[in-house]
Amino acid sequence: MPSMLIKMNSFLSVILSIGCLTVAAQNEGDLVYSEEDCMTPNMEQGLCVKVQDCEPMVKVLRSLKYPVAQNLKDELNKYVCSSNPVIHVCCTGNPIVIQSRSSNYVQKLEPPDVSFHRNLGLLPENCGEPNLLNNKILGGIDTKLNEFPWMVLLGYRSVDGPKYRCDGTIINERYILTAAHCVKTNQGPPNTVRLGEYNLSTRKDCATLENGTVKCSLGVQNVAIEQIIAHPDFDDYSLINDIALIRMPKMNISIENVQPICLPLGDLRNAMSDNYIAVGWGLTNNETSPNIVQKVSVRMVDLETCKRHYSYQVKITEKQLCAGGNKENVCSGDSGGPIQYESTIDGTTKYIQQGVISFGTNQCGFGNKPSVHSNVAYYMNWILDTLKP
Repeated sequence: MPSMLIKMNSFLSVILSIGCLTVAAQNEGDLVYSEEDCMTPNMEQGLCVKVQDCEPMVKVLRSLKYPVAQNLKDELNKYVCSSNPVIHVCCTGNPIVIQSRSSNYVQKLEPPDVSFHRNLGLLPENCGEPNLLNNKILGGIDTKLNEFPWMVLLGYRSVDGPKYRCDGTIINERYILTAAHCVKTNQGPPNTVRLGEYNLSTRKDCATLENGTVKCSLGVQNVAIEQIIAHPDFDDYSLINDIALIRMPKMNISIENVQPICLPLGDLRNAMSDNYIAVGWGLTNNETSPNIVQKVSVRMVDLETCKRHYSYQVKITEKQLCAGGNKENVCSGDSGGPIQYESTIDGTTKYIQQGVISFGTNQCGFGNKPSVHSNVAYYMNWILDTLKP
């Protein structure tokens, strides 16, 4: 611990000695008190925190080449919000991107830290825990009853009743997370959400326990949608920013077959698994849609490899993740569903949703081309900004 303090104090001494961050350029009336709301130069709302507590600013300062050009100092100084008694900066958790003619410094885009977000409390702490009653995505297998109680189906109007063409996940008592291309379709948006579904072919979902008794889950709920919010920068050609939220009437998310999944918060925003689990009611090996929700393990594919696979089709960005190939992949009907992984949090194993299923090859199940998904960690600010009680 003492060595860490020495390093941090040394780091702050360097900041002060080079004059990167000062309060001299700030008018006294512009300064705010510690932990109060503030506005960044980019007009983003943040919190006024000690410079060493603002991870994006620390990363910028550690990456500088010295001597630091004056125009870059000026840009950094715009983030100063107080000196009470040490330098504070306005921090949002988002990466700080500053271009300087002298340094050509550009910080790599990283997922935002939403630890200080005003709406963080709208996401439940009890999340991502399967509620199993007993002990085909491509290459997939049947899930167990209530294994993934956050899975939902999006229903679209038709003369024969709702048609289910996309999936989604419950993230709190009012919102479903899905893909933007699922809510902006030529056939119109979904109008209902089916909660608590497992087997589409049965009126009641049941499982036989190890002792031979039969246990049935609670029934499904077909609920009308209140509001659809697609990401404002969604591009229906490239499928960049392919993410959306659906606001619902208040759902009971504490019953066995209707529960929320966890989202990548805190340190989990940078956690990347080697293997993910994709879940959905999409096509299976024989190109038929299963009645029982399927799961499949898919390996992560690094972005550079993924970019080469799609170089003649669309641009792949850091806000996407790629997984699958080797005849294990997601297919039509899985769109909007989760790419998830297991993580141990405070001694409890939980599922974290890392991706929203977006698109893949048209030749489902052939070749080694991975599928592409919106990386939820990069959209946490937008998600939290959009949520309402």
